[in-house]
Amino acid sequence: MLKGLENSHKGSTKSLLNTSSKSGVSGCIETMSFYADEMSTQGSDDDSLQADPIDADAPGDWLLRPTSKIGSQLSSQIFGSMFEDFTQQIAAFALSKHSEQFAGLGQQLGATLISQLGWSTEVLLDHYRTAIAPLLAQLASPFRGVWPGNLEGLHLDVNEMKTLMVDEGLPIAWVPRTSILRSVLAAKTAQQRRAVYGRRWVAIVDDCEAMLDRTTSTAVEPFKLQALKSIAGLRSGHHELAQAFSAATLDTTVGYVFSTRLARRHATNVEHLGKLDERPVREFFAVAQLMGVHLQYRPSDGDPIPRTFNRHASIHGVSTVQYSRLNSVLALAHLTSFIWFIELSTTRRPRR
Repeated sequence: MLKGLENSHKGSTKSLLNTSSKSGVSGCIETMSFYADEMSTQGSDDDSLQADPIDADAPGDWLLRPTSKIGSQLSSQIFGSMFEDFTQQIAAFALSKHSEQFAGLGQQLGATLISQLGWSTEVLLDHYRTAIAPLLAQLASPFRGVWPGNLEGLHLDVNEMKTLMVDEGLPIAWVPRTSILRSVLAAKTAQQRRAVYGRRWVAIVDDCEAMLDRTTSTAVEPFKLQALKSIAGLRSGHHELAQAFSAATLDTTVGYVFSTRLARRHATNVEHLGKLDERPVREFFAVAQLMGVHLQYRPSDGDPIPRTFNRHASIHGVSTVQYSRLNSVLALAHLTSFIWFIELSTTRRPRR
């Protein structure tokens, strides 16, 4: 299925669709929301695309640093026999990415401290919350390689994301910036959500250009150059040409990744929506957005031309109904998002 990628990038990846988190998107969402507030304090800018995270210290290192009163009172006697086992459990959690483990670990640590220090529960929990914040930020590091940075802190569940990506055909993964998505989520109807993309089209085009400029993989270079031409067309007022070019380039990139007819059908046809939650996290976003822009349109059956961006209608239903500046911006954002998905899957360094 991925023969082209695997032959040209054996040194960097075994398979494009196997580099994402194996726990799936549902398991990742709960853990992401658990420490979303800690992650949001790491210096991210809500009005711009988030940069790559800085490599964190090894999980457990924070215990060796003094942290207010608790740092001076947690003696080697308490942690002497417990520290090694504790850090092993933390490491296991970071690999398994299940928040349930962490909750159990926190209870175990709290019970041990209470029994050995004799502090009241309230005082202990106050110090514990302060001390645990650095660890949460470190545990966030593995997720930062698979979860779109622009979605952090938005607390979306799977069904909400499916509605936006599949039902309404909106690109939300990696582009646009978080502040625009907040406005999208604040809108009450699908039409109002689409209108946000229309009002903020200049900023969205800027976000796409910034994301494309961050790519380094030779696998995406040909698609990047075509996407930049779509940007040039949009900015010069030729949105129809830009939409056609984005749609054609997206079709090419999809064929590059899902090289067989069966694989492409599974990635673009809503008949397979039920299996979407089982996909790795990055692939969940990429495929959900593809499904949203590949909804059925058969002019031979008398289907009306859709007003939302649609791959089939952009090719087989050229008209002022399908071709608009808004749909051109959506097409570009979808293309940019899928290019970034390929970029993430063919480079080693975790990026968002």
